[in-house]
Amino acid sequence: MNKDYPQLNIEPKITLKEQANGMAFRKADTALAEWSNKFIAEIAANGQLSEINKRWFGILLSPLPPMPTF
Repeated sequence: MNKDYPQLNIEPKITLKEQANGMAFRKADTALAEWSNKFIAEIAANGQLSEINKRWFGILLSPLPPMPTF
């Protein structure tokens, strides 16, 4: 709304919904899963992931939860 109607000066008060997303791989695709986890960890650490989130959603990304181990 702020992007389309800046004259309204809408101030967000609460986050209605925050959703974590994930990827799934076949058990045999361990190299792809490891590469993906490493890539996400790198761009999260250097701030690039948060900037991508800001570009698309207008806010910086909250810290990611720890990666689960299975």
